[in-house]
Amino acid sequence: MAATTLSVVTCTKDGTAVVAGNTLASGDTLTISCTTAQSAIDFSTLMLRFAATTTMSMIVAAGTNYSEVGQGNLTITVATGTSIVGGKDFESARFLNSTTGTIGITLSAGGGTVEAYQMPNPLTE
Repeated sequence: MAATTLSVVTCTKDGTAVVAGNTLASGDTLTISCTTAQSAIDFSTLMLRFAATTTMSMIVAAGTNYSEVGQGNLTITVATGTSIVGGKDFESARFLNSTTGTIGITLSAGGGTVEAYQMPNPLTE
């Protein structure tokens, strides 16, 4: 199990920049944070690009202030190949860890690579 930190533009793992093709495996934890140039993650433009070598299943952790009954963590399945996750899948009120300003994602199955981006315009899908 490895811990990986992703800033919105630059991916890092254990504090070291990740080159394209860095493989993630089941049990790895990703932390997505904003860059120093930003004060907060803009959830409306956040996009994650997954290149799954096997079907990936990930759990997006509910944030520290979220208390809606019947909702909490979100499980997303990414098929083998390249997939984009963002837009309506992410809600700041639900997933933001207000203490650290980050989002936590754990891969519960599969493997592949991931990149995080802040898009110039909101994602609508």
